[in-house]
Amino acid sequence: RTRTQGFSGTCSLEIIGKVRNVVPSHIPVVGNGDVKTLEQYKKMRNETGCDAVMIGRGALGNPWLFRSIQSYLKGEEDPGPPTPWERKAVFQKHIDLMKEQVEPKRVIHELRKAVAWYTKGLPRSADLREKTSHVMDANLLISETNLFFEYLAASQLEDSLLCA
Repeated sequence: RTRTQGFSGTCSLEIIGKVRNVVPSHIPVVGNGDVKTLEQYKKMRNETGCDAVMIGRGALGNPWLFRSIQSYLKGEEDPGPPTPWERKAVFQKHIDLMKEQVEPKRVIHELRKAVAWYTKGLPRSADLREKTSHVMDANLLISETNLFFEYLAASQLEDSLLCA
């Protein structure tokens, strides 16, 4: 993106590719913008020829993107999306770090963002966000989110047993 676009619009793979073509090869060019999936990472590298890819907002709530990229770069199979238990564990670690680093009056606000990031795209995540939208107690919000992950895990287990 250009500076005037800020966080809006989309990044231009064409411009990144042009930069890579005119900058001497001993100077690394880092592509940046709109990389939220392994496929977007591959597209950025393949279409621009950039030496590396910087990932920012695409990692919010999805640190597993890096393990997928790492597996791809090693020629290994993508481990796929995280289990509900993996999500719950990383969400809890994120909360622990947040409680250490964020001033208390901002914790509930930051916690709501984390809940949205870690549950995005999951079944019934909108229900969780609506149910907890007015909760002002951080511990209650954490508890409801953990119950959501447990429900999701139980649902997946039930689905796998029915398919067996």
